[in-house]
Amino acid sequence: MTTYGSGTLPLALQAPAWEVWLERYDGSALLPLTDMVNRGHLYVSLNGLGSCSLELSLDKLQAAGYKDIPTDSLLEFRRKHGAVKSFSFYKRKTTRTQDGLIVAGMGLNHLLKRRVIAYYTGSSFAKKTAALDDMMKAIVKENCYTEAVDYEDGTTVVPERDYSQIIDFTVQPETTLAPSASVAFAWDNVYETLVKLAENATQQGTRLFFEVVRVSDNAFQFQTFANAYGIDRRGQQIFSAAFGNLTDTELTLDRSNEVNYLYVAGKGREEYRKIEEVQNVANVQHSPLNRIEGVYNATNTDDNALASVGYQALERNKPLRLFKGQLQDAEGSRYGLDWDLGDLLDAQDGEEEFEIMVTGVEFDFSGGKTSIKGRFQVLDE
Repeated sequence: MTTYGSGTLPLALQAPAWEVWLERYDGSALLPLTDMVNRGHLYVSLNGLGSCSLELSLDKLQAAGYKDIPTDSLLEFRRKHGAVKSFSFYKRKTTRTQDGLIVAGMGLNHLLKRRVIAYYTGSSFAKKTAALDDMMKAIVKENCYTEAVDYEDGTTVVPERDYSQIIDFTVQPETTLAPSASVAFAWDNVYETLVKLAENATQQGTRLFFEVVRVSDNAFQFQTFANAYGIDRRGQQIFSAAFGNLTDTELTLDRSNEVNYLYVAGKGREEYRKIEEVQNVANVQHSPLNRIEGVYNATNTDDNALASVGYQALERNKPLRLFKGQLQDAEGSRYGLDWDLGDLLDAQDGEEEFEIMVTGVEFDFSGGKTSIKGRFQVLDE
């Protein structure tokens, strides 16, 4: 049975906690914004684009010589209270209000969203067989870095597509820690393709994460993380309503979209087409009426691999257990100390036990108060 989940991990702090800086797109500092901030909101997530919104005093900003924040300036948020953290966002939007200037931005992964895989179908740039983490890096090198070339001849360098011509941008060396696959992605968006490759790795049993990391004040690097992004804190404590650190729990068993018996159709037509039948026996036998059939078209799959792709499709169509809840601000559950983005935790609902992963963190701050919420999902069994 496949288990998914979501929830929040709230925390309220009562002291000024943030420094906010305006920086050039290359990371060099321009102006401290801390005293101009009325309120702010940040969101970061695993394999996500990230976002921020910042309301500034227009009078103070103009007094410092700025009528607006230039596009693609970096907004740098440095958390000083509790766990020291910093987060960077490229400014992408401005809204003027009666109360001030609201600027909004996207995280560093937005650099990946700005490129497509600009190569013809069938070329070595648009179709690859490799370990999925190495494949990610090859895609970034060939579309965002020094190996970006003209799609017509495949050899002429296109410096306009190479971020290292503008900022200190590099790609982490290959690590070959993820499973392999054959994937085609001509003219697809780079970021969206990386998300799909991460999902492919997860389906094969390896969690895979990617991120443009700010490795120093003025340097950025594309990195991948296999199996774990944060810290494995399982076995340290249990988050449960019984212990007062987990509330508003819901546990749902959903068989609405279940498919447990598949006819996997391979190459050929009609009676000349290879059909492989696969099933999840336990789910078929869950009730006398519970054989739920489907057809999976695998026209590009060799006959000897039909069963394998069929069982993978059954995994994606298993019943779902949905677990939701809210982790409370209690001793032993403080952000940055007891949980953080990507951390693995233990949770419990009655007699049901779950392993969860923190997939997103949301910050809201105004004046001397900061609230922090973490989103999580239940790890697949």
